[in-house]
Amino acid sequence: MRQAGLWISIKIKTSNFREICSGRIGHGKLYRSNHPVCDGIQVKEIAFAAGAAGINSIINLVDSEASVKSKIVHCPWYKKLYEDGNVIALHMNMKFMDNLFGKKLKKGILYMVEKNPPYLFHCEAGIDRTGFVSMVLEILLGAHFNEIVKGYMLSFVTNSEYSENDFKQGAMYIKNMMSRIKGEAIIPGEDFSLIIHDYLINKLGLNHEDIIKLKNVLI
Repeated sequence: MRQAGLWISIKIKTSNFREICSGRIGHGKLYRSNHPVCDGIQVKEIAFAAGAAGINSIINLVDSEASVKSKIVHCPWYKKLYEDGNVIALHMNMKFMDNLFGKKLKKGILYMVEKNPPYLFHCEAGIDRTGFVSMVLEILLGAHFNEIVKGYMLSFVTNSEYSENDFKQGAMYIKNMMSRIKGEAIIPGEDFSLIIHDYLINKLGLNHEDIIKLKNVLI
């Protein structure tokens, strides 16, 4: 699985499908992508990649139940997971600090701890909502800041194109997002995991047991 995941991360470019295994996130546990049911080329690439990864559960950040049903008609593997109860449609906006966004993210996290990995989460382009959720999970599981930044920027560039300027842009974005989550400017050397833990408990309303379960399904 590790080799398959690496192959997928390198080869599947237009679909933005890749494994997240930074920090203590285990190999073969967590994947992200563009929307799997958007266009012909993307549909084929993600279907191949999802099959190779053995995806069991999908966290759809963008669609409502109605829009999922209309989109999956011609996507058999996604349709099968949906009909088996292994897809959650959260219909989230991009107002990351809104209470409604937080309620839906909480719902998605609680869904994850009840379902089996490997998980795939996606929005439309696999950048904004997907990037935010990825950042939260990576920080919670102890990912290094450089890993988080690169993971975000790889939605825009490939490994071969990745530059020092790309890192600077990504670093600025992540730091700004952490300031928004905290509600005030972060300070140099601040422990982001404490900010995320506080966000999950006090903003989303998860309890400590929920967080432990989430960590356990991803480690």
